[in-house]
Amino acid sequence: MKLLCSLSGVADIKHPRRTILQLKELGFDGVAVNEAAFSKKENLSEFIDHVKDFGDKESVICRMISQDILTDYSEKTNLFQNQCRVYHGHYLRGPYSDPYEVVETIDYLNEEAGKEAYGFCLDVGVCNLCGQNMYDFVMTLGHRLKAVILRDNDGNSDDHLLPFSCAHQGQSKTDWLNLIRGLRELEFDGDLIMSIGDSVAAASVTLRPALLELAYKQAQYFQWQIQMTRVMKKYSSRVLFGAGNMCRNYMKCYGQEFPPLFTCDNNESRWGETFEGLEIRSPEELKNLSPDCAIFICIMYYDDIEKQLRNMGIANPIERFNDEFMPSFHWERLEMWEEGHA
Repeated sequence: MKLLCSLSGVADIKHPRRTILQLKELGFDGVAVNEAAFSKKENLSEFIDHVKDFGDKESVICRMISQDILTDYSEKTNLFQNQCRVYHGHYLRGPYSDPYEVVETIDYLNEEAGKEAYGFCLDVGVCNLCGQNMYDFVMTLGHRLKAVILRDNDGNSDDHLLPFSCAHQGQSKTDWLNLIRGLRELEFDGDLIMSIGDSVAAASVTLRPALLELAYKQAQYFQWQIQMTRVMKKYSSRVLFGAGNMCRNYMKCYGQEFPPLFTCDNNESRWGETFEGLEIRSPEELKNLSPDCAIFICIMYYDDIEKQLRNMGIANPIERFNDEFMPSFHWERLEMWEEGHA
């Protein structure tokens, strides 16, 4: 999965070098830019030369947005993008907003081309404006989905804001839950494009570097959430660390498909107990694992637990499980018996 940042509203297209280098330093794999921002082909060529700072031309990721199609200039692939239209001040579904029609179009064009020359880029902001179920959209597109534009808005204005920034009474205005559920179930591995131009443009120049850093952390967060199931599939055996609500939710949603050998906990009084069908053992037991057995941390204090395990000399793969966006929710919560359990 590649993490990209749209330059619209983020960088001066005529002088993008400083911003591009900053994005590269943060960890972004590439950029996306609207072709309409360039008045002349020479300016576009000059811009592409700047993008080469990400690496060799063959490895550069640059999505050129031309009307409603995204193009990867190095791979020559075209991605249709869902659009909206305005009617008497209301946003309505526009071109490529019907996933069933999109599937039919893409399959026909690819068959005519004799190769996979066309795919789809899902604009989350457009889905939110048009009130579309993103889980259904994603699952209907299937393997044709190659990129996702991540941006927030309030459902009424076509803004490009940092994800999770539009909320009312503690509830997000965008249905991130169904988006992540769909992408995770699909095992999406395409491009994630952060489009946050309005958030950046509205902030003080002195704050913009911090916003870009936050945008990269958010992109990493989405990547982590989307790849949760794929990471579980990597390992033939696994154990859990933690015996609270997060462990419980793991067992409810994934315990049958990816059964752990046992779980462990720092609370000595619980060693030997059975929790959700798992024996709770001492962390010292982790030293006896086979080298390829993964440890999934099921406590929110990920850094502390990972540091503890590494200090114990444990070299096994360590992964971080999270139950914020699960395939299904189990509302009965366990009372926490000591600080540090989640």
